[in-house]
Amino acid sequence: MYFTARFQQNLDWTDHTLILPAVAVGNVGQLTVDLLLSTLEVELVGRLHSTAFLPLVGPDPFYAEPKGIVTSCQVYHCLAHKLVIVQQRAPIAMNRRREFRTSLIQWIQEHYFKQVILLSSCFAHFRTDKDLLQIPLKFLCTPDLTDSVGSYLHRSLGWRSLERRDPFTYSEDSAGVLHMPGSGITRSLFEECSTKKVRLVVLLLYCSEGDNVPDAFTMADQLNSWLQLIPGNDSEKGKSWKVPASWNLMFGNHPPKNIY
Repeated sequence: MYFTARFQQNLDWTDHTLILPAVAVGNVGQLTVDLLLSTLEVELVGRLHSTAFLPLVGPDPFYAEPKGIVTSCQVYHCLAHKLVIVQQRAPIAMNRRREFRTSLIQWIQEHYFKQVILLSSCFAHFRTDKDLLQIPLKFLCTPDLTDSVGSYLHRSLGWRSLERRDPFTYSEDSAGVLHMPGSGITRSLFEECSTKKVRLVVLLLYCSEGDNVPDAFTMADQLNSWLQLIPGNDSEKGKSWKVPASWNLMFGNHPPKNIY
C-alpha cells in the first residue's frame, strides 16, 4: 500500500497533541473537526496521501467563496494550542484497513506527538439504561495514559470509560470485548496503539444517523472542557463555535413550495 505525508516545511511536533477523526456512524468525528478548523486559528500544512483512501477532491468548505481545494486527508497546525489536526474526508477501502492502520501509526511515531486524540462514534441503540442518565460520551485510554489522563477525565470531568462486555449477552465482563459497533477502525486502531505504546485517547459518542450537527457540538463542547480551546461556560454551550460555510448546504436546498 502507498502511504506518504507531504508538508510545506519540516515541523517539530514533539510537544503537540494530534487530533484526528474516525469515519464512523453519523460522521461525528469529522463534523467536530470541521468545527475546530473553522473556529481555531489554523494553517494548512500538508496532506496525507494513501491508496487506502477513496479518492476525493472538492472546494474549500470553510469559505463562502472557496479559496482552494480539499483532498481526502489534510493536516492543519494550530500553533496557539499546539495542536495538529487531521481532517479525513473520505472513507478507507475495506481491504486496506490493516495496512492503513500500520502506516498511520508509523507516521504518528515518527513525529513523537505528546498524545493522540481520536474522535469517534458508535450506534446509540447499544446504550444501556444506565447510559441514558449520562452524557452520551465515553472514553478509552491506552495503558500509558490510564493513570494520568484517564484518571483526570474520570475524576475531574466526570467522563466514564467504555466497559468491556460479553459479546453474546452484552453484560459487563472484564474479560469481554470493547463493544463499539459503527465506529469504523476505532477498536482495531486502539488495540494496535496499545500494543505499540502509542499514547491514544478515544472519545466515543453514541449517536444515530441523521442530522448529526448537535452531536458534533456535544463532542466539541466535551473536548473543549478538557483542552480549554475556546472561552465559554455551561450556559453558552455551542455558541462559541464557528460553523463552516459548507454546512449551509449539508442537506441541500429547501423543497420548492409549488410542489405542495
